[in-house]
Amino acid sequence: TSLTCQDGTCQASADCSDGTKNGQESDIDCGGLQCQPCAAGKICSSAVDCLSSFCTADGLCESQAENEVLLHFDESPFIDSCKANAVQVYGNPTLNAADRVFGDGSISFAGDSHLEVDGDFQFGDDDFTIDFWLKMSTVTDGQAIVGIRQLMGGGWYAYVQKPSAGGMGVRFRIVPDEGSTVDLESQASGPLPTDWTHVAIVRDGSQLRMFLNGEHRASTTAITMPAVSGNLQISSPISYFTGQLDELRISKGVARWRGADDFTVPTSPYPGCQ
Repeated sequence: TSLTCQDGTCQASADCSDGTKNGQESDIDCGGLQCQPCAAGKICSSAVDCLSSFCTADGLCESQAENEVLLHFDESPFIDSCKANAVQVYGNPTLNAADRVFGDGSISFAGDSHLEVDGDFQFGDDDFTIDFWLKMSTVTDGQAIVGIRQLMGGGWYAYVQKPSAGGMGVRFRIVPDEGSTVDLESQASGPLPTDWTHVAIVRDGSQLRMFLNGEHRASTTAITMPAVSGNLQISSPISYFTGQLDELRISKGVARWRGADDFTVPTSPYPGCQ
């Protein structure tokens, strides 16, 4: 009479309240077709196991969170495919249909242009994920990739490093409202080749981590993110970016990759806002 067959043997139905994982439960007393969905952090095998309907690739229920910004760079004019935040173009960044990671194109910067995107980029003490694909044309130290820089007060931004050993590195800098600047630097783990590279900056609880091509490169203790206002800048007139970007996503309230384990980089465009 149960709904579960394991190794050719009928298993007892899930009790859903006995403090034991049984039946079709994905975690103790939750998940499956018989019990209530599981809360964030519980084990899942599919979206139906989770209260949020979001089961990560690592098999854990995750609190549902929307992307604040999702730029596929598949068409010009460039658009935010999630919240339809306004995208303002300064200079002449171009759609590159010949060299991209996914979809119909990437965005190319020639060192004289940038984008500004409206949105809410207040992270506070919550988890967040910033990830994108990057390819450099000219590696010059200090080129701005993405972030918010304020003339007065705090800010955060990712920019290019040029290690003395050659290649390329990425630094994520946080300028807090009070206290010392925090830097997260990939170059501590070696140079990065000047080819398409996936970059992920993830706040996961008390830790801030950086991954390059899914490889954990750096971590530091997370701090309260500064209160920021104004638009997100992709490239910046302070220090223009030279190269290409693709599939740029900023997610609030969720660490897309948890822990310091390496992960497999995305193999297709992000499908939507979640």
